[in-house]
Amino acid sequence: MRQQFPDLAHSKQPYSAEEEPSRWNWNRIAEHLTQYVTPHTVDASGQVSLDRRNHYVGKAYRGQVVYNSFDPTTCEWIFRDERGTRHAEELTTERIQTLQVTNQRGKTSLTDFQDTT
Repeated sequence: MRQQFPDLAHSKQPYSAEEEPSRWNWNRIAEHLTQYVTPHTVDASGQVSLDRRNHYVGKAYRGQVVYNSFDPTTCEWIFRDERGTRHAEELTTERIQTLQVTNQRGKTSLTDFQDTT
């Protein structure tokens, strides 16, 4: 795997929960996300799946490919095709830091899996 994705190699810096708030930089993360555009096929109910979450883009798009990208100014996932733009707000600093970004089917958020004992 590392040969295919050498940029994913560990930084060799130890993780420190105490230092995380000072290292956290939402603007840098948002800017990085703008580099990606990914295709998604719209299902029969007019939705596409992104990180195990469904996003409604419209039944008119059933069976078509829409392209997903991230808008750093509005913090929204954007789904586009030749007919227009659909939006789905998803990422914010608070939602990422509190692990409320990804919903698993049948669960409300990753916090459902955290140990509260």
